[in-house]
Amino acid sequence: MKNQLDPSVYDKKTTLVNFSSSVLEHFGAKPFHPGIPAVTKAMEGHKKIAVFLFDGLSEYNLGIYPRLTKFMVSHKLATIHSVNPATTVACTTAFLSGKFPIEDGWFGWSLYFDEYGFPIDVFTNERSGTDEKVEGPNVMKSLHPYESIASILDGRGVKSLNMFRYPVEDAQGPKTFGEMRRMSDRFFAEGGQFLYGYWNQPDKSLHEYGVRNWHVRHQIAEIVRFVKKFVRKHPDVEVFTFADHGLIDVQYRDMAAFPELTACLSRPLTFEGRTCNMFVKEDKKKDFPALFEKRFGENFVLLRRQEVLEKGYFGEGEAPGFALKFLGDFLAVATGKDLLVNSKDHPVSCVHIGHHAGATKEEREVLLACYNR
Repeated sequence: MKNQLDPSVYDKKTTLVNFSSSVLEHFGAKPFHPGIPAVTKAMEGHKKIAVFLFDGLSEYNLGIYPRLTKFMVSHKLATIHSVNPATTVACTTAFLSGKFPIEDGWFGWSLYFDEYGFPIDVFTNERSGTDEKVEGPNVMKSLHPYESIASILDGRGVKSLNMFRYPVEDAQGPKTFGEMRRMSDRFFAEGGQFLYGYWNQPDKSLHEYGVRNWHVRHQIAEIVRFVKKFVRKHPDVEVFTFADHGLIDVQYRDMAAFPELTACLSRPLTFEGRTCNMFVKEDKKKDFPALFEKRFGENFVLLRRQEVLEKGYFGEGEAPGFALKFLGDFLAVATGKDLLVNSKDHPVSCVHIGHHAGATKEEREVLLACYNR
């Protein structure tokens, strides 16, 4: 392939996992990976830590609205990175578990389950490409659960809480920033020590409207207002704000327009449209790279399964057998603005203006801000 991935894509020292490792280390738990020295140092002497993840609010997306985000940017501690792929499923799970995607198997939005014979959107528990719910409890969480860092810390006697905006996890989450602030206030007033707060904006608006839009600006303004109020009300709490990834405006490309390519596939596309996992028929594996290069080589890098594992694209650590089963024969990683779909598998019913999961720095670089140091 003429196109190449930037070496920073393979970073395993300044990622969300390493940030999470610093949290574990700070509270006396053994991390699964090294922490980030600057973060570890910043936490020294602090008994209360709050981290707030604002989905999609990367360094790039913050930078689009400089006057609005001045407060957050002025408290920058470091530029860290998402894990691969730069998408909510992989990134939030990586931070919450303290492990890389290769270790926990949460590679992307859609995963192919041999047990069911079709791909499933792991967060919504729906058959990929449809609104059809899979019966029973969440498939991924049931088959391949992980222990969150909050649970690990609780086990060590550190009062911890994972807080998700309603209805992301359950009906107990805050619906507004006012509720989130009150719930956070109560947690620390009752002896809380570590709080993780997740908010699904501006990701939702960035998907729908693109990176430059008044809807996005409004959501960011709400976030900045919340952060200011919380930081000032809790001078004894060290606060970190960060994102899981960033978004860029994209253009959709349909593989079904090239029958010679779709004829090579043995299963539907999985993971993400910008980090696309492909299972290829045995007799087509030799010809597939050249065919893909001809149509999509300008905006994608095609990695063979062996290369993905050897270079540690999905991080480092021991890969369980179930995770390896999710990996196909080739991985197409976006370096431009393209997003791959295959309407031959199912109709493309939802088109987003903004998206993530590619290998661009705009999607991967995260501004980690620190307050009340």
